[in-house]
Amino acid sequence: MVTNGDRQEISPKQRAAIVALLAPTPRGVAGAAEAAGVSETQLHRWLRQPAFRAALAEAQEEALQSATRQLTGLAGHAISVMVAIMADKTNSAGVRLRAATSALELLLRLKETVDFERRIAALEQKGGYA
Repeated sequence: MVTNGDRQEISPKQRAAIVALLAPTPRGVAGAAEAAGVSETQLHRWLRQPAFRAALAEAQEEALQSATRQLTGLAGHAISVMVAIMADKTNSAGVRLRAATSALELLLRLKETVDFERRIAALEQKGGYA
């Protein structure tokens, strides 16, 4: 780990370990250590360091935001598929009902999430946290 003023930066090996820990194929700590070219003991040691954990958390957040953007881009297509399934009279009533039920359940979950976020934002603003 490199110190840069008050901030600690992670080394290239640590960065490689983070990439390996977040790889799409599950490797666990042992596999990630091997992929990064470090010992499993060393990776466990890094996982106990606040700067490494912070860098890992930041990388996880970036990966989640990227996945969210990708899924958001697919939303229109997914809705079109659902509509096509519901409208296709050659599909069984059960299949069409499942598509309709899924659409309504997803809509309700989305509404609940949006309402929840609005309520939290209002509380934060009222409490001076925003």
